[in-house]
Parts: sequence; structure tokens; C-alpha cells
Amino acid sequence: MASRSAVTNSVVVGLCLLCVGHVLRLPTRLLSDDTKRALGYPPDSLLNFTERCARYGYPAEEHRLHTQDGYILTLFRMAGAKGGSIFRAPPVILMHGLLQSADITLDFPKAQEHSSSCVPKDRSIVIKWGFSSP
Repeated sequence: MASRSAVTNSVVVGLCLLCVGHVLRLPTRLLSDDTKRALGYPPDSLLNFTERCARYGYPAEEHRLHTQDGYILTLFRMAGAKGGSIFRAPPVILMHGLLQSADITLDFPKAQEHSSSCVPKDRSIVIKWGFSSP
């Protein structure tokens, strides 16, 4: 049988780990956009997918789908080249990885030169990004 001090130590350590975990996640939830700007966050990190696309001259749309099993799927569509010229073309669907969002593919301005997810937009391909959440 475990001694009383061993149980107490385990409970204290568990509570400390719980508090540290909570504190590590807390700053991202509490900081407003104004505070983030004051702390020097990159301006693009404060924008969502459609806002980032608009900032760099790409037309973008956001669509939400509700599935029968309760999931909400958000699709982002970029159907045009830089500058807003819209074209009809076959779609290419990109999906983010685990615990990521569609924003991960928009690493502007470097992505415009190097990323395969940004280059095709100017080459007559419609790109759609998916984002799923329970």
C-alpha cells in the first residue's frame, strides 16, 4: 500500500503539471489582436485565410458544410489568379495535417515563390483547402 506522503506528492505533482499545461495554453487565448501587434507578432498571423488571400490579391471564398455525424467542414476556394481574374478550371483539393488549419499553406510571401500550393493559382487550376473540426 502506498504511503500517505507518496500519494500527497503524486497529487501535488499532478496538480502542478495541470497548472503548467493550462498556463502554457492560456496566453494564446487571452491576447487581443492589439496586444499581439504591440508584442511584434507578424501582421499575417492576425489574419484568417480569406483575409490573407485578399491582402495578397487572390480572390477567396469560404464555404461551411455540416455533415450528418455533426462535423463542420470549412472549405476555402481560390478561383482566380492574382489580381482577381476568375477562371473555370479543374479543382485541386489540399487538406491540412493533424492539428493544423488551411492557413498553413499560405506562408506568404515566401510561398508565392516556393510553395507548390501557391504556384498553381496563377496557372489555371482552382485550389480548394479543407478544414475540419468536430
